[in-house]
Amino acid sequence: MKISLHIFSVHENEDQFQQLPASDLKKLDTELAVNEWLFFTYTGGCEIITIAEENKKPLTTAELQECIAQIAPQFSHCLKNTRELHSETAIIQLLKNIAGLHEDRSGRLLLEPIRDAFELAIEEGFAGPILHYLFQKGIWLHEKIRMESSYYKFAVNPATVLRELAGKIFGSVKNKCIHFIGWHEDFQKVVTELSAAGAQDFLLHCTKPRFVHPKIRQSNTPPSKINGQLETADMILIGELDSDFQLQKSAIARRMTAQNNARLLICNYSTNEKIIKNVKRIYNVFSYEKAELTHLIKHNTNSRDAVLPDITTWFEHESKEFFRWLESDKRYSFAGMVGASREMQRIFELISRVARTNVTILIDGESGTGKELVARAVHNLSSRSERQFVAVNCGAIPDALLESELFGHEKGAFTGADYAKAGLIETAEGGTILLDEIAELQPHLQVKLLRFLQEGETKRVGGTETRHPNVRVLAATNKNLSDLVEAGTFRSDLYYRLNVLQLTLPPLRERGKDVVLIANYFLKRINKSFQKEVQEFSSEALQALIEYTWPGNVRELENAVERACALAVGSKIAIFDLPPALQNQKQDSGRPTATEVSLTLKDMERQHILSVLDHYDWNYEEASKALAIGRTTLWRKLREYGVEQKP
Repeated sequence: MKISLHIFSVHENEDQFQQLPASDLKKLDTELAVNEWLFFTYTGGCEIITIAEENKKPLTTAELQECIAQIAPQFSHCLKNTRELHSETAIIQLLKNIAGLHEDRSGRLLLEPIRDAFELAIEEGFAGPILHYLFQKGIWLHEKIRMESSYYKFAVNPATVLRELAGKIFGSVKNKCIHFIGWHEDFQKVVTELSAAGAQDFLLHCTKPRFVHPKIRQSNTPPSKINGQLETADMILIGELDSDFQLQKSAIARRMTAQNNARLLICNYSTNEKIIKNVKRIYNVFSYEKAELTHLIKHNTNSRDAVLPDITTWFEHESKEFFRWLESDKRYSFAGMVGASREMQRIFELISRVARTNVTILIDGESGTGKELVARAVHNLSSRSERQFVAVNCGAIPDALLESELFGHEKGAFTGADYAKAGLIETAEGGTILLDEIAELQPHLQVKLLRFLQEGETKRVGGTETRHPNVRVLAATNKNLSDLVEAGTFRSDLYYRLNVLQLTLPPLRERGKDVVLIANYFLKRINKSFQKEVQEFSSEALQALIEYTWPGNVRELENAVERACALAVGSKIAIFDLPPALQNQKQDSGRPTATEVSLTLKDMERQHILSVLDHYDWNYEEASKALAIGRTTLWRKLREYGVEQKP
């Protein structure tokens, strides 16, 4: 695959690029004619990544500029400064963008516009499994950096530094009132940052109205009267002024009296250091010069740079892993699961996002859709992967034993409790526990599980000691828990605790050609286990797999492939090797009968060959073609079975 990343930047005074509407993106898709692509815009530029076959000549940067300018003329004057990256360099750059290492000119992480553009590209079909993989991996790297390094602890954006400083002083900037005296170029970003954190009121004192952030109220106040209008301020930010101004000690004293000496933050962004000279030593007034904030940014930048080499090796490693994945047959695989459909790629993406957190996840879906596989993927991609993964089937353990199995018991707690035993939740210490068939949990156990989820506490049966196991809880069900809540058989508070995040697995019948991908995956694995040389499915067999509705989902497909591989003679699985349900396209389970189970592999092969011969009225030519073996092999098999002629 040829992978290219084109980066276009604009001059400092240019407006932000606007994302192209879907109609223009479709035109661009026609012009590009590549396998997959993603186009995203941000303040100061735009980028487009293209993925094409090796034999396709990609568009040059100049051709791409012309193409975009024709579709969106408003971009023509902006596409001037360009940079072009290829292969591994392009992949590392994109992964860093997604992981949040790069910002645009406004201080906004590029992850945000990429996420929005990716969602649109998925809907329109511009992004496929390769971009899915990269987006998932970028999100995973973001979480890895956040959890395993101090990189994100050091803010380097001036507006973010101010917001964090205010957070340390006030605890929270929610509902705070910010007064601006004069203006500074950083104040636009400050308003965006503080309003996102919950600040509500922004007031600008200036002699002339000016075009500023829409959330700012403007007060046409001359400098001589500003000192009399600061009583409501929680923060005072001072920019450049047209005339002389000095913050008066008496004005701050009035403000402190009006707000019962509540803390006040003052930052001087102007070049005149005398402005806040008089208020530096007032109790509960925190005052800073711009130079002090700049020094803090420099310190944070140096701290980030110190950990960056380790982080860079992560990106280099993941880039190499990507190209190995791209060249292998694992392109549609993710953490032990297989799927190219939009539904499953979305599931894979969500797993990447939440695996490294400790959030509780409810996994639901029909029986056989792979709920335990999803749970294992979450565990294996988390920081708990080195510790135990414990799966408990709540419906398979008798009610009388389940409490003891989950929470443990003390010696003598009940008849037969001859020794103390740790529960499965304790056993999973530091790791993950999956509570499968959670809907089968009885009411008294629901109460006990709820306490563990809320307080992190457990008590063994018959015990008084409170334990605090460090365990992540995942739950799975094939039932609709919200319906059970309405019916009164499942506690609503437990449901909400479990359902922090819900992953709903689609049934196999809704996953399109994933059926073929999964069938080939099972064939390769089972073929190796059976020590056979079955390589593929016949076209008729593939069509049967696609058309069948799979009421048993992935589990039924695995059983069907195992049966077919056992029966197959030669290198291909024929339609007659599949279960009767697929041959006849009837909606039954396709499971082997008790008689079939008792047969040896040789007996099943003999029975299968004879049924194919019967179907073709013992026409050896047609039968051997259907069985994907030569006529000589067919005759040899018949002699082995003692069959010389049609019985």
